[in-house]
Amino acid sequence: MIPTEPSPAASADRLTFASWLGGLCIAAAFSLVLPMAVLFWWSVAHAGLGPLAFPHSPVMTVLLPVLGEAAMVLGAWLVLRRRLPLYSFGLHRLTLTDLWFALGFFAWNLAVWLGVSNLLDVQALPAQVQQARLWAQTWWAIPAIALAAGVCEEIMFRGYLLLGLVKLKPNLAWLWLLLSTGLFAVGHVDWGISRLSQMIPFLAFGLAAGLIVLRTRRLYPVIIGHFIWDAFVPVFLLHR
Repeated sequence: MIPTEPSPAASADRLTFASWLGGLCIAAAFSLVLPMAVLFWWSVAHAGLGPLAFPHSPVMTVLLPVLGEAAMVLGAWLVLRRRLPLYSFGLHRLTLTDLWFALGFFAWNLAVWLGVSNLLDVQALPAQVQQARLWAQTWWAIPAIALAAGVCEEIMFRGYLLLGLVKLKPNLAWLWLLLSTGLFAVGHVDWGISRLSQMIPFLAFGLAAGLIVLRTRRLYPVIIGHFIWDAFVPVFLLHR
């Protein structure tokens, strides 16, 4: 049998998948390298304190995750900006419908969080309360963290990951929804101190965000809802 060349369509599919996977790998590398570089700089610049003093610096505890998430999106964008441009995620125009979806998304997360807390007696961890108090020492910390998480995490988890996979294999949209939801939840649980039940709100959060994005093909609703949620939670923890 004479071997045949792969069809242009098949080659393009493989190339698209390779580009998508490469973009996520570069994003992961960027998100690790930049925070490590900042931590190294901190250790050198504050040799008398050492890296163990790092968690007690309000500015640095904000700067580290913000830079890490921004670097993550930058890495993916550098590789995927032509195949998955940001405007393909509906980021070219904000509509009133986006705001309604965002408010509904926030209300859903609030209901789930309060319901799970009451039914399963899942309370905020002392470390979470301490972190909120640390951020409150700097006026811009909570808005910066909320903005970075809202924009960067949604672009990565619901944009490049979920919508990227849906573009590759649209008939497996529900599988990609579950995958992106699971990875989002796993990435937000501190496995050293958290109970498994504390994963439930993150699963509900990711599932609702994914459903909204699959329904609208837009990231604005979940970006805005995520920002409001992440700005609300620290303030709520501080005033309980």
